[in-house]
Amino acid sequence: MIQLENEQVIVKIKEMGAELTSVLDRASGYEFIWQGDPNYWGRQAPILFPIVGSLKEGAVSYQGQDYHLPRHGFARDSYFRVIAQSQQAVTFELTSNDETKALYPFDFVLQVSYILSGPRLTVSYTVHNPNSSQVLYYNIGGHPAFNVCQNDKDEFDEVYLSFQPQEMLRHIPLDVASGLIELNKARYQELSRMELSHKTFKKDALIYQIKPETELLLEDAQASIGLSHHGMTFVGIWSPYPAKAPFVCLEPWAGIADSSETSGQWPEKYQVIEVGPSNVSTHDYTLTFTKKN
Repeated sequence: MIQLENEQVIVKIKEMGAELTSVLDRASGYEFIWQGDPNYWGRQAPILFPIVGSLKEGAVSYQGQDYHLPRHGFARDSYFRVIAQSQQAVTFELTSNDETKALYPFDFVLQVSYILSGPRLTVSYTVHNPNSSQVLYYNIGGHPAFNVCQNDKDEFDEVYLSFQPQEMLRHIPLDVASGLIELNKARYQELSRMELSHKTFKKDALIYQIKPETELLLEDAQASIGLSHHGMTFVGIWSPYPAKAPFVCLEPWAGIADSSETSGQWPEKYQVIEVGPSNVSTHDYTLTFTKKN
């Protein structure tokens, strides 16, 4: 377990999955991060790579061969090695190997950095294509879960999500049964501040196509978590349903699940990211943690 700290917060990240497991407010002892109760959801903040969401029929093809990947890919269940560390920053690395090549045909080096500054934690993804002749195709995203208040009926207790600036964003529904997006049902919605309930997630995650300036704020009576980003194209907001779990995920994604209309080919995957031979691509998001009272 890796620990970062400053005068305001203590952060813990584990090498398995390079997964964030704790952000603790030093003054109050308040824990911002969901602690992974398997009765609801055993994960905390998995990294989604090399896909986000589900593939049509669980597979994607490249150069005539099918590759089967689990939902959200394999990085969340892979061991990352630490390649740099200080009191307020750490960088993890995962590289392609024989096991990943059986699932995903590309050479890659994925570096994940956590950088702590005051009450802000920046999570940075760097995807390097070490191959000198082949294009690398991928998607990547975060899936952090945050503790929120519930009342004595296990309902959310005045939990709100705000979008800044208030604007029209494209909402993309998910088909609950297949986990695939329904592009034909996508519609623009004007978003500002919404109160969340467990029924908000009756049809699975809320997914919005976001803009470079889009920021989100999740808040209740105890705390608030702000999310800003660079190089992310979607955000998912999720809590399990019908289980009444006391957490909400804010998920910044560079990519999205397949639709039923997909061709199933890597180069044609909707919102796929391409990295040219011997090139690098980067994405990051920043979380700002505020304990109230």
